[in-house]
Amino acid sequence: MSSVTVVCPNAHRCKISVSAGTVLRQVLEECCLKQGYDVDSYALHHRNKPLDDSLPFRLSGLPNNASLDLVQSQQKKVDQEVEIALQTPEGRKICKFMSTTMLTDMLKKFSEEFGHDLLAENTGKAPTITYLNKHWKSKILLASTSLKSIGISSGRVLLRYSVTEFSENEKAEIERSLAAENERRKKMEEDFIQLKAKNDARAAMEAKYQKDFEERQAAEKQQREKDEEKMRQEFEK
Repeated sequence: MSSVTVVCPNAHRCKISVSAGTVLRQVLEECCLKQGYDVDSYALHHRNKPLDDSLPFRLSGLPNNASLDLVQSQQKKVDQEVEIALQTPEGRKICKFMSTTMLTDMLKKFSEEFGHDLLAENTGKAPTITYLNKHWKSKILLASTSLKSIGISSGRVLLRYSVTEFSENEKAEIERSLAAENERRKKMEEDFIQLKAKNDARAAMEAKYQKDFEERQAAEKQQREKDEEKMRQEFEK
């Protein structure tokens, strides 16, 4: 598996494993969780250029073992409305959602538009969403996945819906993977609280040092101007 290394404002380096389909938003979220930064206040940069965090790693143009920078954004990101075109075997419908909408909630809305339950799971079958050649299969996986988490945060996007084969082994594997991921994120979220407090304290101290420095500079400048004015007056006498 490939990986990238993110250099954080606290000078720590955060190595994150990625696959071809890993969305850069996931890299940003994991890095911020591990290092105690607000994900909506930061962005990933590569060679001083901002990266589009909606892209999967394979389309980002980044090489394996790329070194990225975690940079504070000028403005905090806000959740936006996105327009989703859902293509099914029956046709296409368009609805608008917030980027934080879970895929199950999205399909509930489209179920109303199409007139039948798109989330129905029959024996050996499961609802599936496809985006950029990646698949999200089964209600349990769709319920744990938001539009934003798969890289959809603005604009208009086409998703494909289908009902695909779904074995008991696949179901068990998805449940195991989700349980492991939830446990991993829970641990990172617990650490995040302490790390964020340290980062906030460090930022406050740096801001105080900067303010004190600027005040000293201003006072020294004012004193120099007074001294220069005094010398000028004495010279003119």
